[in-house]
Amino acid sequence: MTPVSWSSTARDDLARIHGFLHPRSEAFAARVERRLTSRAASLSRTPMQGRSLGGFNRVLSVPDIQYLIYYRLLAGRVVITSVRHTREDAR
Repeated sequence: MTPVSWSSTARDDLARIHGFLHPRSEAFAARVERRLTSRAASLSRTPMQGRSLGGFNRVLSVPDIQYLIYYRLLAGRVVITSVRHTREDAR
């Protein structure tokens, strides 16, 4: 299994997403957070499942909630670099 870690930017993204969704629906905010973290954790088993963006950069789609998880493969580990809704611009 490949270790998965979250950059500070990616953790900030999760907090931003939760802060945006929570006032609208606590249940949906919790569902999105669980889904994003479980989908990111799946990279420990299959780190190459995301689409290549060139070099070591990849993106993993979470289509049921319309989010993208951007990550890098570095020295035998996966680093989540950012999380974006499909309607947001990627960094």
